[in-house]
Amino acid sequence: SNENQMDVLYEYFHMNFETIAFWVCHCLFPCETSQYPQKLLANAWHLADNRDGLVGGFSGTDDNHRALPLQVKQTNLAKLSGTNGKMVKIILDNPNFQSLEVGEN
Repeated sequence: SNENQMDVLYEYFHMNFETIAFWVCHCLFPCETSQYPQKLLANAWHLADNRDGLVGGFSGTDDNHRALPLQVKQTNLAKLSGTNGKMVKIILDNPNFQSLEVGEN
C-alpha cells in the first residue's frame, strides 16, 4: 500500500463506529469480546445448588453472611479479623474522598 491509499482509508474509516468495533472485536480482543447467545447469570445460591451438597470457595467479609446459601456456614479466621471494614476505612480516610449530603427529597 502507499501513503495516498492510507490517507483515503483513514479519511473514510477513522470515525466509523462499525469499523472500530470490528477492529476491536475481531483483531485486538477476539476472546474478551465474544458474546453468549443468552445472558449468563449465577450467584452464590446457584453455585451451592448441587445434588451432593458440596460447597466451597466462598469468601468475603462477615457482613454478607445473611446473603449466603443456607447450607454455607461462615467460619471466620482469626488472622483475617482485622480486614473487616478495612476498605471502608481506607476510602473514608482518603483526603480526596468527598461525601455527599443527603437531600431533603
